[in-house]
Amino acid sequence: MRILAITGPFGSGKTNVTHLLAHEFEKVGECVHFVALDDVSRRVIDSDIDLRERLADSFGEDILRDDTSLDRAALADRAFADSQATARLNALVHPPTIELTRTLLAQAKEAGAVPILESPFPLAYMTEILEPDVHCVDIWTMSTPTDVRLRRILEAGYSEMDALRRMERQPSEDAYRSEASVVIENDGTKKDLLDRVKICLKKSDWLKTN
Repeated sequence: MRILAITGPFGSGKTNVTHLLAHEFEKVGECVHFVALDDVSRRVIDSDIDLRERLADSFGEDILRDDTSLDRAALADRAFADSQATARLNALVHPPTIELTRTLLAQAKEAGAVPILESPFPLAYMTEILEPDVHCVDIWTMSTPTDVRLRRILEAGYSEMDALRRMERQPSEDAYRSEASVVIENDGTKKDLLDRVKICLKKSDWLKTN
């Protein structure tokens, strides 16, 4: 299996890039399957009451509503309060997220689709996803100025405190850049971003070999 991975911190523009990539692949008749780790983790939590109860044991019973659904804002307030709390969250959520992600990537392979993995972490933090079925992963990472990221996060409806806490808990830009074959600068307009995505595709062999 060969995977195109789009990585980058919160607010860097990963989802915009995956949508642009889908359009470019579809123009040449390729099918794309997206696997976004944030979406997978939500799906895992929503479907697993035992996991929600373990989260409540770690972060407080009041992160669960009366119907046992998760109050994500309450969890975020506790889980991003400090690095130890974030580590506890990751220890609980990452293993089932990785398991489901591997299943979804296998389904993409069976369908003959181009698998695009969207990750808020450097893939070095999630190595279990890539073994043993993946023989090649091409990592493209987003580089976006901090002030631009913050503005976009606030525009998405997050409070400034929540946004800053989430940003503070993420790895350094060097951690993303060090493993990436491509760095996409996302500091301009949507047209600028599309132009850069097209340039990256032309320089790669994705549209030739998939």
